[in-house]
Amino acid sequence: MGRSDDDLELLCKAGGAIDGGLFKAAGFVFKGETWRPGEEGCCKLVVEPGPAA
Repeated sequence: MGRSDDDLELLCKAGGAIDGGLFKAAGFVFKGETWRPGEEGCCKLVVEPGPAA
């Protein structure tokens, strides 16, 4: 849609931060690796049980 790689990287980081906050609030551990310019594919999202599990 005409966005630069830098814009896309920032949007992915913002989305990852939102995901992280939601999963943490729900009691999970969230590990997200967002897309970066020059990489293939998309984001890798890992959700694990939290400390109370």
